[in-house]
Amino acid sequence: MQHLSSEWQRAQQGHPPALEALINQALQAKGWQVRVERHRRRLVIHCDSQSPITPAQWTRFIRSGLRRLPYRASDAVWLQGSNWHVVLHPATPVGRPWWAWVLAGVGGVSLLLGGWLAYRWPQEAPAVELTTPVPTPAPLLPVVTIKAVGDVILGTDFPSRRLHPQPQRLLQQVQPELAGADVVFGNLEAPLTTYPYTSKAPNHRSVFAFRMPPAYAYLLRDAGFTLFNLANNHTADFGDVGLQDTVRHLQAAGIQSLGHRRDIFYQTVRGVRLAWLGFSPYASHYSVLDLPKAQQLVQQARAQADLVVVSAHMGAEGTGALRTRDQNEVFFGEPRGNPIRFSRLMVDSGADLVLGHGPHVPRAMEVYRGKLIAYSLGNFIGYNTLSNQGEMGYSLILEIRLRADRRLIGARVIPIFITASGIPVPDRHRRTIRLLQTLNRQDVPGSEWVLAEDGVFRPSAHVQKPSQSGQRLPSTP
Repeated sequence: MQHLSSEWQRAQQGHPPALEALINQALQAKGWQVRVERHRRRLVIHCDSQSPITPAQWTRFIRSGLRRLPYRASDAVWLQGSNWHVVLHPATPVGRPWWAWVLAGVGGVSLLLGGWLAYRWPQEAPAVELTTPVPTPAPLLPVVTIKAVGDVILGTDFPSRRLHPQPQRLLQQVQPELAGADVVFGNLEAPLTTYPYTSKAPNHRSVFAFRMPPAYAYLLRDAGFTLFNLANNHTADFGDVGLQDTVRHLQAAGIQSLGHRRDIFYQTVRGVRLAWLGFSPYASHYSVLDLPKAQQLVQQARAQADLVVVSAHMGAEGTGALRTRDQNEVFFGEPRGNPIRFSRLMVDSGADLVLGHGPHVPRAMEVYRGKLIAYSLGNFIGYNTLSNQGEMGYSLILEIRLRADRRLIGARVIPIFITASGIPVPDRHRRTIRLLQTLNRQDVPGSEWVLAEDGVFRPSAHVQKPSQSGQRLPSTP
């Protein structure tokens, strides 16, 4: 009861996850959902564009729930559809005070959900009716929101100085898109160090060495990042000294890391214990090539955590590596694993989410046995370092919502485009969404959820197939 009361109070004050959980529990029987997020002083409720409900009916539904809650925040509430929006301006707390409900004989548990569960759609709506109230609904379980991106390099000062003259602007345009998550994850592709001796022999063709100034850790923190994977082929470009410097500088900025060598990183978010494992094809990390050991590690993490997330640096690289097939991949003679076999085996062993990176292009995403697998998140930022030619310039922020009972609550792709200099910007043309729709149909046609035109993943039965004209990618502006 204490947890329910806390969630109810958070919803009253306009806390996006609490409101989202309330509304979606009411909508669950119909297969619809909303997504709630905050942009500065604006609370935005994204209404399911695939539902048969009109904007006016959505407005009455949300307004009714806010009144019965009652909603106490004074922020403007925006209802957002695929091509419409409505603004509600609650100048004062909406509805009667909470004690009036209590005096009326309504229990605390019913209060939490009554506003929306008791709502009935108007008669002119299609023949639908939301779930009737139950006297003792199941407690609301915490939901953890993760935003994940691919490869991150803010520039390099080795072997020549390729740094932005105003580095605080590197992530400025995507910072609002990174906000609103409990964990913001990326794959850091360069060490943060001043150590002068590289462990590589760069040839500017197949071998590169990168190095970022240590102060850049604070740029990453200010952009919203909270966790980085270091199990890849670049964080040790300056040996163990550079790697340990990177861990230390990230910690000083308040950012956690995983995959230093061989470790499982545990963290607690909203009372939910998460385990993170970092894999790569290299002997110094947990290996994507050693499947029995990988199974054992995931099972070990499963026994110690509520949710298990696998980060995997795997697969070939470049625009020729867009496709994901059930086969071993090799890049410049180096085994890079079988992404499909590895990822599905991790889910079979107890992983709740698999985040792939390394190919420098987006790859297919699928929901397998109720768990999301992203085979490659592509590049995210590579200022004067990573190529942005073709699909290597198509980027994304993947948002995932996982409930404490291991259920995938929702996922969406926020499309990003990488400019000629390697800086990420929001992409109004939604190139990455269209690319992923094509790759998903080709490589993982059996996915339980489908990526819709608005970037939201939905169960297959609730998504309309895109038109043939929608498969064509717009040209670069």
